[in-house]
Amino acid sequence: MRCSLLDYGMYFYPEKDNLALDKPCCTFHTGSSNKNLGKLSKISLMDLPKTFDNSMRKLAIQSLEEGKKYPGCGSCWKHEDVNYPSMRTRTNEIGMTGPKGKLKYLELNTGNTCNIQCVMCNPNDSLKTKEYLPIRKKYFQTENKKWDNSLYARGLQKKHIDDIDFDIFSDLEILKSTGGETFYSKQYWYFLEKLIAKGYAKNINLINVTNNTIALDDDKLRIFNSFNKIKIFSSIDGIGNLCESVRAGSIWNDVENNVKHLIELSKQQPDKFKHTEPHSVVQFANVLQLDEIVDWWESIALDDFKEKQYFRILDNPVYYDIRNLSDDIKDLVIDKYKNSNKLAHVSNYIKNSKADEKYRNSDIGLNIFRESCKINKTDPNSSQTYRILANGI
Repeated sequence: MRCSLLDYGMYFYPEKDNLALDKPCCTFHTGSSNKNLGKLSKISLMDLPKTFDNSMRKLAIQSLEEGKKYPGCGSCWKHEDVNYPSMRTRTNEIGMTGPKGKLKYLELNTGNTCNIQCVMCNPNDSLKTKEYLPIRKKYFQTENKKWDNSLYARGLQKKHIDDIDFDIFSDLEILKSTGGETFYSKQYWYFLEKLIAKGYAKNINLINVTNNTIALDDDKLRIFNSFNKIKIFSSIDGIGNLCESVRAGSIWNDVENNVKHLIELSKQQPDKFKHTEPHSVVQFANVLQLDEIVDWWESIALDDFKEKQYFRILDNPVYYDIRNLSDDIKDLVIDKYKNSNKLAHVSNYIKNSKADEKYRNSDIGLNIFRESCKINKTDPNSSQTYRILANGI
């Protein structure tokens, strides 16, 4: 076994000090259950090549070579155990080759500047979600300190970008960017223009994750066109009113039109803009309506991409983890998706995952979702899960 992100990748998630934990991907961890793995060190954006000397990375590579499951890669094992593509298997398909230990894949988090406030998000990733803290503290006490410590703006800054020796990106093949909202970040576009000025853009494929609330104007398209290829993943967690409840601040008609624009770009410039694909986070609020996302996508996607959808099962916050739903809801989910090509892994996850007894059959998710919607002036009844739990229908 191998993981191309361990061989070539780095995930840079700038914190308050503009340093990031030194790790190959966003899910690599040494969580509380893995204290024996040690503690991740931090690294600066200027020192990215040093990441390949990280002892945990080397241990993870060795574990895979020996056919062992490195515990810090638990998110990938969770998906692979239910026969669904993981981050590891998906990035392996990209086909990066050559000497290991060269920075070919960078996932760059632009910070917590965002224009919407998803109910499952936190201030680390969207500072706007600080409005949720009072209700989370009310119903979910264990992470108060963690949330309180995240109440600050973080992310790329122009002065730090100016300090970078861009020659460290001479081997870069793929730049994946997440946020916050990347299209909303002025620093993201400034970073791209620096790569253009250095002459590296033409060799780099861009992967971008967006909430689809911001249209690509002519200036943004000019910048994108300087790169080799562009692939944009569209975050879609619900259709219509459910989108607006889960991703508060979104307007569904705008989201849909922006997704259709991305599809049109792929028709107009197929060698430059790859067809967008939807990424959905499977969670409390949308678990009974995933088929609506499937039907919507298949109604608008070009034929070769109708099957291209990715449904990632949420880990955190734990009260939105579908394994902790009531047994009645879980039975509905299992029955609904067990024969679905795109969603059978959701049924398998529920069947094969043990609920956290502290939250099993708890009303915490119900209460936090309801009060989050109240803050956002959205309708919690847009969620079928909520309607059944709240009203028994």
